[in-house]
Amino acid sequence: MFNLLKSDLYRMVHTRLFWGFTIAVVAVLLAVAGVMAWVSSEGFIHLMEDSMAKVANDPTLSVEEVQEAQADMQEGIAELGSLAARQLESLTSMWGNVFLGGGLLGLIGSMFIGIYLVRDFRSGFVKGLPMNRRGRRNYYLEKMLLVVLVQGFCLLLCAGCSTAFMAMFGFSYLEANSAGDILLVLALTWLLYSAYGLLTACVAWLVRNEGGVVAWAVVVSSGMAGAFITQLMLLLAKALPFLEKMTAWTLSFQVGSLAHGAQGLLAPSDALPFAAVTPAGQAALVGLLFAAVAVAFAMAVLRKRDVK
Repeated sequence: MFNLLKSDLYRMVHTRLFWGFTIAVVAVLLAVAGVMAWVSSEGFIHLMEDSMAKVANDPTLSVEEVQEAQADMQEGIAELGSLAARQLESLTSMWGNVFLGGGLLGLIGSMFIGIYLVRDFRSGFVKGLPMNRRGRRNYYLEKMLLVVLVQGFCLLLCAGCSTAFMAMFGFSYLEANSAGDILLVLALTWLLYSAYGLLTACVAWLVRNEGGVVAWAVVVSSGMAGAFITQLMLLLAKALPFLEKMTAWTLSFQVGSLAHGAQGLLAPSDALPFAAVTPAGQAALVGLLFAAVAVAFAMAVLRKRDVK
């Protein structure tokens, strides 16, 4: 199994797919940092103030419309107060804003994993492997281990590049996260997105189609579907109150919680119905649960499918 893993790692880093994704992620993170630096500049604030003055002198608007537009702009300028000083809340909350809350990490990791796994079948690579009972077991176990490693690489790439680019543009942090807080956020994020990656692997082995796994990554791994389901559950909770606590059992909810940063992760919580646990413990339970379901489904069902 480990020989197959080494072979996969070698093949992966020598593909245009890997380097294309890596360069694209670095470019996106650089663009995000650049936009934040531009928005925090005095020139941008002056631009908003000039726009406010033009609105005030616009003869086509009523007094009420002018007041409403100016109030919105003043609120926007006030929100830019901390950005104008290029100060962010904390390192972990910056990660949440840049690549966790928006679903960037889930999208890139799952999309790459799905496409790479499907190409094993499209290229005929699996036909050259021993596919007896032991061979199948080793193949699927190795691929799932590869998924976890890929998600770890994507996480370190996003965390490292976003931190470096923010420093390059002169951003600092109002609150210093401890090493323990940083490691906790990284570990929980890795676990949750490994669960997303393992679910994506199951979809890839089930459909064996690049379009299908790309659609899954965009809709599910990015958090879009989870956010919709959470809102639906909260709406139905008015009639079925137990659904309100069930929202905490979704991966998207836990990723959203991590997007707020390390603060409060170790504080007691009664979000789970059977015991009071910390948000960090809850996130770990949810991540392990979804990962276990994906592994069990792959080994019990997908491993028996024809690989040819």
